[in-house]
Parts: sequence; C-alpha cells; structure tokens
Amino acid sequence: MSASAGRSLHGMSRLFQHCNQSRATLFQCRAIITSTSLLDSGASEIARVSNKNAALDCRRGLHSQHSFLKPLTPLRFPYRNTCSHNKTSFPQRNCSIITRKMSTVHLAKGSVCPPLQDGKLRLYNMKYCPFAQRALLIAEAKGLSYDIVNCNLKDKPEWMFERNPEGKVPILETNDGKVLYESLIISDYLDEIYAQRPLQSKDPYKKALDRILVERFSGVISIFYKILFSIRDGQLDATKEHIENFVKALKPFEEELTKRGSLYFAGEQPGMLDYMIWPWIERIPILKSKVPDLFDYDAAKKQNPHLENWRQGMKKDPTVAKFLISPEDHLQFVDSFLSGSPNYDL
Repeated sequence: MSASAGRSLHGMSRLFQHCNQSRATLFQCRAIITSTSLLDSGASEIARVSNKNAALDCRRGLHSQHSFLKPLTPLRFPYRNTCSHNKTSFPQRNCSIITRKMSTVHLAKGSVCPPLQDGKLRLYNMKYCPFAQRALLIAEAKGLSYDIVNCNLKDKPEWMFERNPEGKVPILETNDGKVLYESLIISDYLDEIYAQRPLQSKDPYKKALDRILVERFSGVISIFYKILFSIRDGQLDATKEHIENFVKALKPFEEELTKRGSLYFAGEQPGMLDYMIWPWIERIPILKSKVPDLFDYDAAKKQNPHLENWRQGMKKDPTVAKFLISPEDHLQFVDSFLSGSPNYDL
C-alpha cells in the first residue's frame, strides 16, 4: 500500500475515534468525512485497494455504534395493505435511507435503523412493493418532506418489529413519535393532516364512492397474485382462468372512467383513487412477458380504451414518474421472488 493510502487509513482510524468519543451519528460522521481531505487523493487509492463496498461497510460500522432510538409503540389496524415476504406473503427488505429517490440498498437483520431527520417524515419501504408505493405516491403528490428507508422483507431488520409487529411495509414514522402502518391508513392520514393538494373529494358521498372502488380493486390485486403463483407452479389451466377473471375485474373501472368523462378518476389530475390502484396497473406488463400466449395485452387495451388513456396519463404524471419502475426491472424482480430468492437491490 502506498504512503498516501496509509495516511488516509490512519486518518480514518482517527475519524472513527472522534465519532465514538463524540457519539456522533452516521450523518455527522459522513459530514466530517466530506469536510476533510481524508477522502481526497488517498481515498481513490483506498477504493482501488478494496472496493466500493468498503465505504458502505465503513459507514454501516459507524452507524451501528450510534443509534439511540427508543422502542416505539405502533398503532394497530386490522387491514392488510402491506408487503411482507414471508412464506405466505411478499418478500421483505432491508432498509436504507434516501430522500425523495429510490435506494437500491435494503437493510436487513443485524442492521441499525438510521436516525430520523429533523423536519422530515420517514417512510419504510421496499422498492418493488406496490403497497408501499401507495404511501410514496401520496407523500410525493402532496409535496411533503420525507426520507425513505428500504427494508429487506425476507431477512427483516429487528427494529422493523418495533414499528410494525408484523414486520411489513409501508410504515410511517414522524419526528414526534407517531407510527402508522397499512397503506390505506397511511395514505388517508397524510391527506387529512396536510392540507396542500387535497387528494379526496370534500363531498362525503363522492369520497365514499371512491373508497368503494378502492375496496373493489382488492379483488383485482388478489387475482393478479393468483396469476403469478399459478405461473410459478406450472398450472396453465388455472393461469388462463385467472387471466380471464383479471380482465373481467378491470371492466368496472373502465366503465367508471367512461361514466365520469375525465382522464383521471379524480378529474383533471390524479387523486387518491388513481394513486391507490396505479401500482398494480404499472405491473400488468409482467403478465404479458410471463405468459404472452395466454394474456393478449394489446386486445385488453383495446377493450378498455378509457383505462388505457388513463394508464398513459398516469405514466406522465410527475408523481408517478418519480417512482416508475421499468417492466424489465419488475419482471426481473418477480422472477427472483417466484424462485424463492427475491433480489431487492436490482
């Protein structure tokens, strides 16, 4: 190792001591790193000697020594609008902190939860979880300040259970100690607490009608996963039947858009209903890729012209575009999930 790398490593050691003595957080240490010359010329050589993961390990090491989060008492709700990748549900992910953009790193068992950031909501997430995507869409649509911690749902970090006893995402945590989970609960809460850009009608009757459609869409969600699992199990007859039921289940939404005469269910821009059903519409191309002989995607779009126009409009919405994942990446994740080894960090 060269002299410059040696000096940088020595500097790193001093930095760790400083962080330990001052009980600094990960973010404070990171600020110290970026404000010194430790990672200048010597850092590039360190990176060549080890690899880019060494820096991650280093930061995680710092972080693991400086977490003083107190156990929280989550609020319990009976709904199941969450992702969990146990034997009978969806995979779970490890968590990593980001601000208004998706992280590819998911924290797992043995990790330490990043400290909350002042003035920001915290959303615990899994990149490919459609239920967690609901909460992200609402927070983004309302222009809220938030950060995202991605969680590994198969090897769940212990601190997830302090926030949701079932270890599922999404989870909302606030700076004043409030914790909520379940996608519909979180979405409604954010819309009611923050006045900017209301996403639901002020008319109680219209709001109730939209909620009926959200609940009805649960049937679409159920059939969607039946299709995937029947594909996994090689049950082609069952897959064909589920696809037929899936197309039929979407028909009421085509009819509702026709009746309302607007591009979106909420009118001229997306609202709560639009965002609550979007994550699964985004994933429909998976079916086309998995069973092209059984699912005629082009025919389905022609049979539902208003729903197709809505889909195209949603893709152009800035909020949806922020978290939009390509069909190829969705397919790659689903393949890993169905194989029993979900890859959250694609």
